[in-house]
Amino acid sequence: MAPSNRRTIASHLNNLLRKLGPKADGPVDRITAKDIKAFIQIRLRERAAVTVAKERSTVIGFFEWCVVQNFAPTSPALALTRLKSGGDRPPFRTRQELDAVIARGGLSAREEYAAWDCLYLAPDEIAGLLALVTGRVKDP
Repeated sequence: MAPSNRRTIASHLNNLLRKLGPKADGPVDRITAKDIKAFIQIRLRERAAVTVAKERSTVIGFFEWCVVQNFAPTSPALALTRLKSGGDRPPFRTRQELDAVIARGGLSAREEYAAWDCLYLAPDEIAGLLALVTGRVKDP
């Protein structure tokens, strides 16, 4: 397992521990499906669905490992519903198109934020960005 993958897994499990509250200090077999579902819902309010889907996968794997190690009789993560992590992404748009869509209104703050994830830069905008970065870089 690559070190970056270990860090990702550790980060996902640390998020779970923080959200479990007092249950995080108890035995793993006391964690219920309700606790895991609550964790997923909390994370969905904080992060993008694609990120939470990755955390969900880590949590499922962790509890499967716990069952194999006899730390828990069954996995509380077995009943987790699948998350839709793709397909709902807004289409790529130019800055002018995004400004127009946002100006029309009707988008939540989260939807506006997600729209900027799909910013399409024209070749001249890419050249400008690269020039800016090149001009500010301290170490080539």
